[in-house]
Amino acid sequence: HLGTLAAVVAVYHRLVGRLLCELVRLLRDLFTGRFRWRGMSADRRLLLMLIFGLIPLFLLFLPVPGTGMEVRDFADRWATDGDIVIEGCSLLGTALLLTLGVAAGRRTEARHISPGGRRLGGRKDFTAGDALTVGFAQCAAAVFPGLSRSGSTLAAGLMRGVSRRAALDYSFVIGIPAILAAVLVEMKTAAAQPAGVAALPMAAGVVAAAAVGFLAIRLLRWMVVTDRLSVFV
Repeated sequence: HLGTLAAVVAVYHRLVGRLLCELVRLLRDLFTGRFRWRGMSADRRLLLMLIFGLIPLFLLFLPVPGTGMEVRDFADRWATDGDIVIEGCSLLGTALLLTLGVAAGRRTEARHISPGGRRLGGRKDFTAGDALTVGFAQCAAAVFPGLSRSGSTLAAGLMRGVSRRAALDYSFVIGIPAILAAVLVEMKTAAAQPAGVAALPMAAGVVAAAAVGFLAIRLLRWMVVTDRLSVFV
């Protein structure tokens, strides 16, 4: 998780930096009474849509009646149940979602054409409905092992009519808080282990995950922008 988080931040460091600065300005405006819905900057709108998109994650902490478990506990249960039925079905589900997303993206591009015949690529800005849809997709990916988080959220954005680049960027950036939360949970769990965790193997894992994650994100961005995502699917 920590290596993946480093990879996402490395690829999107400029956008992440702008959003952090905008968060400070947003809090300042809220406390001073200067916040206005109208006329907000593109970065502030994106920041608010990211916050909306994180709301569905609270569903993971709801108790499931009669089980003594929370929704999020099913992920660990299915991941360690000794078979790969759920994982296999989830991988097929990822492929199906991406197939539908690619098709929706192409239909969106066909509808958004300039007078000169140039494809505009769909909407660049997210709405609250877009954000919540992507948020629910991320929530589902957190429950079902094998269901790709980035693939599900990307497909959700494309099916909502957002441009490919905007959907991809939102998909990765909205994952930063979720990945960070997972890092904290895993660190707490590891610290509670009687045998502890060796620092060198953990560091090697972080470096490997960061390197592979960085290359994977760059490759996926190229495939999405050049409309080659169907090859990956």
